[in-house]
Amino acid sequence: ADQGQPREDYATLIAEVNAKLKTGGMPLKAMNLLARRLPEGSFINRIVVSESGVDVAVSSKDPLAVVRALGDDGEVRKVNIKGAPTKDGGTGSYNFLMTMELH
Repeated sequence: ADQGQPREDYATLIAEVNAKLKTGGMPLKAMNLLARRLPEGSFINRIVVSESGVDVAVSSKDPLAVVRALGDDGEVRKVNIKGAPTKDGGTGSYNFLMTMELH
């Protein structure tokens, strides 16, 4: 029986928990996608996952091939390079940061 205690509205809390659960698998999904799609000779230096997407620091001899390979995947909504790639004189690879939004 209700004894006059105010009932709390848990809808907001439930929505927050559900949103976290949806993004909870994103790091694994992103790593799996990168492992499958990155062109040979491309390497991941860092991955940062947030609610808005995935930031990936990549080293590759062909940045455009990386963007094309990821952009052609059905799990990727959008992929962009942030800033200009910088060439490593020692390796001939380009270092760049890109952002991905997954479905």
